[in-house]
Amino acid sequence: MIRRRRPLLRAAAVGTVAGATAGAVSGHMNRKQAEAQQDAYAQRQAAQQQTDAQAQLEYQQQELARQQQELARQQQQFAQQLAAQQAQQKS
Repeated sequence: MIRRRRPLLRAAAVGTVAGATAGAVSGHMNRKQAEAQQDAYAQRQAAQQQTDAQAQLEYQQQELARQQQELARQQQQFAQQLAAQQAQQKS
């Protein structure tokens, strides 16, 4: 009876080692997959931040162009008023 139990114990031990190995491999793959997902998420976040920064820059450039146009309009208006005032003083 003892001789018969040893092969069964040995088979059970081999099964346990195989199961543990499969579990370790599975855990390793899960960690790798989680790392890959985190990397992908970080890349998406970085890309979104870059897109947001680009949009903000474009908005600021448009706002600056609008302000420059307004300044040019005011300078032209001032120059016209000054010329009219000087012409009135001459006469």
